[in-house]
Amino acid sequence: MSLYQKMQDVVSKVAGQPSAGDNTYLSAHAVDFEFHDKDLVENHFGGGNKLLWIIKGSGCGTDLADARTMLASTLLDRQNVREGDLYFAIDVTDTNQGEVKSLTLEAAREYTESLRDTPSPEPLRSPLFSGIAEKLGHDQSQSGYSHLFNMANDLMSTPGEQIFLRIEPLQDLAGKHARVTFAKPKLLKDPARISRTKKQTGVYVLGTGKDFEHGPEAKPLYFRIKPHVNDAYADIEPCSEQVFRKALTAAQKPKEMSPTPSL
Repeated sequence: MSLYQKMQDVVSKVAGQPSAGDNTYLSAHAVDFEFHDKDLVENHFGGGNKLLWIIKGSGCGTDLADARTMLASTLLDRQNVREGDLYFAIDVTDTNQGEVKSLTLEAAREYTESLRDTPSPEPLRSPLFSGIAEKLGHDQSQSGYSHLFNMANDLMSTPGEQIFLRIEPLQDLAGKHARVTFAKPKLLKDPARISRTKKQTGVYVLGTGKDFEHGPEAKPLYFRIKPHVNDAYADIEPCSEQVFRKALTAAQKPKEMSPTPSL
């Protein structure tokens, strides 16, 4: 039985049951468990991870966090604890494999405290914006790439879409900027993402980090982005200038959005 199936067993026993006051477990925000938790245990957390899982007594979904992180400790702070909350320790032994153990609130606090400051295994995938930040020469200790989130709405995607990037060094302001052009050759319809932009191409001037190559010999970089179902994560791979130019030409042609393919 997979780890997510074991979590489903827990949910099936408590969903709809009274929690606190007039609330019932998982009466709202079912997407927390059915999409976010599922995505994390199937695609993000590999063997060796220790997780804190909370089914909220308010009835509003779940929380799932790496038990070693400040996020997990914060979820257990007095101001965030609610009557009826259910706590679980998850020991991940392999991708989508592991054990689920029920905890009291006090045991959950001891669990996270015992793991604090111990290293977590590398995740199975990389966040999209961390990947782009790396291409711009930033490292994970720097806060200078927070402006990348200005691109967030433009880079939201539907499964099956691809995004292409061109990153060009700019020889201005002491060589600390790059021009980033994105192209999305095809937009697919997705009712779950109706609020996203319909832009298929755009240009940003972004700050670069210490590891980005500037200078007269520096050449543009080209990348293909293949978003995951959870489009906060993606595979980023190099592509040729020819591939990028073909994608940009396609993105600049007006067209109707295509239906989303079956996954």
